[in-house]
Amino acid sequence: MNEEVFTGRFIYILLGFILSMILLIVSSDGLRLILGWDGLGITSYLLIIFYKNYASSSRGIITVLRNRVGDVLIL
Repeated sequence: MNEEVFTGRFIYILLGFILSMILLIVSSDGLRLILGWDGLGITSYLLIIFYKNYASSSRGIITVLRNRVGDVLIL
């Protein structure tokens, strides 16, 4: 990633992913569980589509749909 222009953006998204994972793991009530899960979904999508091409876009949509299925199962 030495040649990457948006390395800082990638690091911030990765940090958000890690913080969402920690929130999901240590959640003691349903609201925090949902917030951690949705944070993971959003940051996963952003990490997948970081390199903007067709393959990453289609995989990102699949990730969003699977996250919505997980939302339904959590509820």
